Amino acid sequence: MAISRLVVAFSWMFALAACDKEGGTAKCPEPATTTPTAGGAGALDGELVKLAAAGPAQKMKLRTDAAGTLVKQSVYHADASAIPKAVHDLAAQKFPGGKLARVESELYAEHGRVYEIEMQTSDGKTCEVAASEDGTELYTECEVDPKSLPAPVNDAIAKLYPGAKILEAETKKGPKVDEITIEVQVGEGEHYVRIAPDGNVIQRLVRVPAVVEIPLP
Repeated sequence: MAISRLVVAFSWMFALAACDKEGGTAKCPEPATTTPTAGGAGALDGELVKLAAAGPAQKMKLRTDAAGTLVKQSVYHADASAIPKAVHDLAAQKFPGGKLARVESELYAEHGRVYEIEMQTSDGKTCEVAASEDGTELYTECEVDPKSLPAPVNDAIAKLYPGAKILEAETKKGPKVDEITIEVQVGEGEHYVRIAPDGNVIQRLVRVPAVVEIPLP
């Protein structure tokens, strides 16, 4: 007997790898040899799907390498209890007096499961702490005024996107990370740029809006 199932749909961002092969300002990433899940190439992670279906989920994001292999999956959701206590403790330690704004669960090919907490800090900033289950920090991101970006970064963005509007800029720092991420409006679309403080472009990605539909029980 067939059983009908309801389907929930919500917006997500599908990031396709892109890189600047001219001018020597960036290197194209090597295709990944593994996927983040055991479900096979192209499979979404079951835990993230359950979080999204449970709702309310704001969005999901996927990132691929140039060959289309998934290298990052994430879901922005409201279930703070799904974030390990050690990560909450780390966020409170880094931003005392801050308020939790939202949470994110992620899966990286190179890092495994990562948990992210966005905080509204006591001095009015928006910052995100990303860590593993045991509270080991991967990176911390903080929004910054695009006008305050280092000159080499501004010059690199102006060269890549003459006259384009910067939608958002964030510093991203951690034990093995020191970069700036910039969202740039390109026509009616959007590009995501990872760039070092010295202006060296690490990676560029195009963001493609889409819809993912998940069956409900």
